[in-house]
Amino acid sequence: MKSKVLLAVAILSAAFLAVGGVAFAAGNLPPVISGVSGPVVLSVGQAGTWTISASDPENGVLNYSVLWGEPATKSAAPVVYIQTTTFTHSYTKQGNYTVNFSVKDNVGSIAKSSITVNVAGPTQPAPTPVPISSMKVTSPNGGETLQTGSTQSIIWAKGNVSVASVKIELLKGGVLVKTIVTSTLNNGIYKWAVPTSLAVGNDYYLKISDVKNVNTFDKSDNLFSIAKPVVAPAITNISPAAGVLGAKVTITGSGFTSTGNQTMFSCPAGGGGDTNALSANGKTISTAVISGFPIPVGSQLSYPQKCTVNVSNANGTSKSVSFTITAPPAAKASIAVISPNGGEIWQIGSTQNIAWSSAGPALSNVNIYLYKAGKIAKTIIAKASNAKGTWSWKVPINIAAGNDYKIRVANYAKTTLYDESDNTFSIVKPAAGFLGGVTDWFSSLLNAFGK
Repeated sequence: MKSKVLLAVAILSAAFLAVGGVAFAAGNLPPVISGVSGPVVLSVGQAGTWTISASDPENGVLNYSVLWGEPATKSAAPVVYIQTTTFTHSYTKQGNYTVNFSVKDNVGSIAKSSITVNVAGPTQPAPTPVPISSMKVTSPNGGETLQTGSTQSIIWAKGNVSVASVKIELLKGGVLVKTIVTSTLNNGIYKWAVPTSLAVGNDYYLKISDVKNVNTFDKSDNLFSIAKPVVAPAITNISPAAGVLGAKVTITGSGFTSTGNQTMFSCPAGGGGDTNALSANGKTISTAVISGFPIPVGSQLSYPQKCTVNVSNANGTSKSVSFTITAPPAAKASIAVISPNGGEIWQIGSTQNIAWSSAGPALSNVNIYLYKAGKIAKTIIAKASNAKGTWSWKVPINIAAGNDYKIRVANYAKTTLYDESDNTFSIVKPAAGFLGGVTDWFSSLLNAFGK
């Protein structure tokens, strides 16, 4: 009989295996605990809730149980399939407790898990604040924008509570950043100089509380902003203070934005300016005087134009400063030799075309000179008409051959206004032959008579 009992025990032991925190029957998959959560710190008498999530691979019924680490305390809850179960418990004594959870399926396979909780002394009841309606912040109460460096009025309703003095605090993102005043009369208003050192932000609020009872307080209903002051543009100088249309000027001042500055020149004949002047440092703008005025046909614009200049941007408009637009410079006359302009070869006795151009005020007449080696060799024509810009010249047979000739065309009335060939050209004897011999004989004859 004894041997049969031992055999039965061996068979039963073979039917159940245990690995780690899981005991399971052979051929059966144990439950799977996927998560345990709950408080790790409690006070005596404070209820805590623990959650355990588990599932059965065979989709069977699961039974949950927990040992709270106290004598004779155990809870159980049967659930089916994929489950999340909660247990609630409170401790009567201080100490560290290990909460052990067990999950068993319908064939007896068990999975276990645990969590530790520290139980401290009993929870002290939180002080009951005086109702908000007894003291009420009215400004700033949400949505306002306060500029650093400005002076603001903090306003509140004194309420129906006997409060002699209040403390005013500034918080940003829920964190105290400044105690504005530790104690001031509860008269409903306080003048505050907003420090320039405060960080820009839109998550500020005020807290006003009783100096003697911190539980008597109120806060701004909504968040307000603190921003840097808006600086309108201002001009201190424009250089130069006068110039022609289109001239470059530099405007010096303050409050200029990096882009979007508009310069405006306002003059008797009209106005205009740059619509997007840039400023890299906020203090200078380089721009141009307006390029022109809308002058009606047949009218004459008079100079100087006494104008004013201002700068505007998103922050405002500057006061105007004076600027004078002067008359454009008178057009200058000019002459340019076209031919011969260097490199040409003219034969003695040939007829050549001297050509030039002129610009600016009309030139009535010109003088044409032949230069050799930088010295005048001959006045070809005095007071020739400038109308056509050309003169036909027959190269005299008594001109010495050479490669250092230039033509100069000068204004008849003002010979200092002239132009000459850019480079030298050559005058040569004609090819050898009968004509060449005659030319040489005639040239020698003229030289003998001093012609």
